[in-house]
Order: sequence, then C-alpha cells, then structure tokens
Amino acid sequence: MKITIPQELIDSKLYKYIEVVEELQHIGNKVLSEVISESKRIKKTKPSLFIGIVMMKRMLECISSIKLLITLGHRRDASILILNLIEMRLDLMYIALDDIHANEWLNHDKEYTKPWKVGFLFRSLYLNQNELNAEQENYKRFSMAKHANPLGGLMSFPIEVTNRALLVNEEEKTSTYTSIIYFFACGVEVHRICNSTLIIAKQLGYDMEQINDNLEMTFEFLRGLYDRDTLRTVQELSDSIEKPQLCNKCCAIPQGKIEITCLLRQGDFKREQIFKRNAQFICEAFIEKTCE
Repeated sequence: MKITIPQELIDSKLYKYIEVVEELQHIGNKVLSEVISESKRIKKTKPSLFIGIVMMKRMLECISSIKLLITLGHRRDASILILNLIEMRLDLMYIALDDIHANEWLNHDKEYTKPWKVGFLFRSLYLNQNELNAEQENYKRFSMAKHANPLGGLMSFPIEVTNRALLVNEEEKTSTYTSIIYFFACGVEVHRICNSTLIIAKQLGYDMEQINDNLEMTFEFLRGLYDRDTLRTVQELSDSIEKPQLCNKCCAIPQGKIEITCLLRQGDFKREQIFKRNAQFICEAFIEKTCE
C-alpha cells in the first residue's frame, strides 16, 4: 500500500532527504533481488546470507514507516524504529565476521533476550575507543526516547521536566534540522545493513560490485547534504544565541571559527538561567588557556 502525503504537509527543506532515503530503499530492494538472482546463478549460499535477507526485508519495512513519521513530525516515534535498525545492523555486522555467529543467531532459543547484548556487540565491533564512545552515545539517545527515560528530556517527551518545572519545547527554529538528523540516522543504518549483506554475498563469490558502487555513491550524496546543513545550522545558532560576556573575549577559540561544544555549553547556560537567577557560565577551555 502506498501512502501519499499532501505536499503542504512536507517541509520543503526535507525534499532532498526524502528522495535520498527513497533511493536507498530502492537500492535495498535491488540488493535483495540481486542476492537471490546470484544465488540461483552460482547455486551457493550459507545461513548468514539467509539472515541478511530476513533483516533486509525488515529494514525495508522500517524505512517506509520512518519516512512517514519524520515527515509528519513524529520524530520520537521514528526514533524507536531507528533504534530497531541499529540493533539489526549490529547483529548483522557481527554475523558477517564469522559463520559461527550465524549459527548462534539461528540456534537462539530464549524469548526474553537477544543472542548477544548490545554492549558486547559494540565492544566486539568497535575497537577504536572514540568510535566506540560515539556509537554508544548515539545508541543511548535513541534508547532513552524508546523507553521514555526522563533523562532523555525533549528527545523522550514533548515537554521536559527540569528542576521539577515544566519546560515546553519551542522547536520552530530547529525542528527542520532535527528531522534532518533523523533522516541521516536512518540513511546511515540502511547503508550499514545493506553493506553487511553485500559483504556476506561477496564472501560467496557473488558479483555485487555495481550495486555496491550505487550504494556508496548514494550514501556519500546523503552525507554531503547532511554536512552542508549541519554547517549552516551551526552558523545560524552561532549568530542567534545571546552569548555570555565571557564568550565575547574568548581567546581559546580562533576568531571566525565555530566550536560546537561551545554552542552546546551556551545552550546549557541559557537553560540554567531559567531556574537560577545567579547562574554562572563556566568554560574550561577559557580557564585553561591564558590570553596574551
């Protein structure tokens, strides 16, 4: 069933992201058909490829729902499905490493838990500490939204309870970019799931080079869109945030540069001022570096 969203409900700045995610969905369908076609031609397969096909089918379902939910502004609901994609991606990446893992997945018989804990998968797949920290932090954010964790704040609820007061989200300035983040997160997971399936297929000698090139080219286009809009949004935030006095004489950051952690710190300070009249802005970078 195809659902058509009225044009007036779609943020025009999201058109490109919708198109790219739909292209990734098309490539996902192509991966499935090519894998099946190659298996008939070569007459060779293995359990890990069966699992890849199963997860690809679920991924394609998720893409349609995520696209609809983000477009309609229901990003918290979309985050639950993105978390589902993350967990499938981790499983499939781990399965692609060794056929033994595929047997573990297929022989799993416990209804109340998955074959592997998420923490174990992160540690097994990401040996670089920076990558591990980034992956775990990303997972934590989507997980808090899924489980309605109060520490998730406005990512978990439309109204946040802060210092036992209600903080209503005024999203007009940032809602479009928030949707962009969710579309990009969806695209990242689709790319990784497709890539893991292609890795397994290539292990069997399947010819998947052309579709792999299409996948990489489409994802790089998505990454370029996201990088461009991230820089634009950071610049807009930098221009619009009323900075504490300390920032006006900061020598820790080169003139003309934008430092994202500084913007985040300013945002935290602005929110703290709502509840503490005498709130103090603290910047470790300024304190540690002596101005000349």
